Amino acid sequence: MSKALVQFLSQYHYLGYRRPVGEQLHYLVLARARPVACLGWSSAARQLDLRDEFIGGSPAQRRRYLHRIAYNTRFLIPPWE
Repeated sequence: MSKALVQFLSQYHYLGYRRPVGEQLHYLVLARARPVACLGWSSAARQLDLRDEFIGGSPAQRRRYLHRIAYNTRFLIPPWE
């Protein structure tokens, strides 16, 4: 993850920045070289009762397809937008 992205989240996101666990994907969206959004995803938790109940299926099916679920860790639109 870039230093700019970490600083951006640390300064402007109400939860700040915490290093995500597992696989990660982050985007810093720029418009004319100015940051306008920050998005981050990480791999899903192995088990979340409410999510698993909503998704349905057997425990074996949920384990088989868990890699298809992403957890949105951060979404930020800076205060100047």
